[in-house]
Amino acid sequence: MEAQGWGRRVLGLIGCQVLEDEVAHVLCQDKELEAVLVVDSPKAEGIASKLRQGGVANVVEVVAEELAAKLPEEGASAIVWVKPIELHQSPAHLRADVVASAKGIAPLCDSILIFYGVCGNAFRAIDKVADEIGAPVVILRDSKGLIVDDCIGAVLGGAEEYRNFLLRDKGGYTMNTMWAANWRHFMVETQLLHDPIDPEEARIVFQCMDYSKVVMLVTGLGDDALFHKQAEEFANTFGLGNREERCTLAAVEASYLTAKLMMEESSLRKHHPSDFHLL
Repeated sequence: MEAQGWGRRVLGLIGCQVLEDEVAHVLCQDKELEAVLVVDSPKAEGIASKLRQGGVANVVEVVAEELAAKLPEEGASAIVWVKPIELHQSPAHLRADVVASAKGIAPLCDSILIFYGVCGNAFRAIDKVADEIGAPVVILRDSKGLIVDDCIGAVLGGAEEYRNFLLRDKGGYTMNTMWAANWRHFMVETQLLHDPIDPEEARIVFQCMDYSKVVMLVTGLGDDALFHKQAEEFANTFGLGNREERCTLAAVEASYLTAKLMMEESSLRKHHPSDFHLL
């Protein structure tokens, strides 16, 4: 059945700053979106800029309280809320913050994609709170239906691929495009550094943890030459080797598609309940 005439359909996406490039990727690929509303926050500028550069025509930065007024009346739209990396300092706090944000946008959304993995048990059994959120909820899962471990597992392919990677690549410090671009700030925000200009304290931590190399998670996103330059700067700063790990966006793309299909089904239930059996 065609999606035309269904009225407004909204996908909510709440994701980690570390996966900003992956969030931008799935949204820029979705040519059906009438608008992408980015919730105004200290982390909103980066994702909004990448969406515009990626060809999303209607990107609106808006405070959460004004989302309803800014959503188009027709067609599919997305609400994007990027969360800071420092929330990972406490899995319980991370979970509470994301769930509270999901509840806040749920009245406007036909489905919500939690753009995280398990993340230190922050989102284990997230399905149990889906009912209280008030909208259908999807989280990043691999091809076997397992929630990915974290931002690393999300691009390695899933839980099994991540375990195999850890077994064969001991001593590797993994780095995606966002980590490479922001490592000084991220390390301050995760309390690995107090001074972004002085990496000595982190160098000592790395030595104690037996890191021997940087493993670049190559997904094809972003500027490849810049990614290599930034990762090499990090490796040189801490006296580490450097190698590439070819990755996949399959889990990210499939999870987004699941959330999008759930949005369509939810909207059809709401606006055309007698036609729902046609799906």
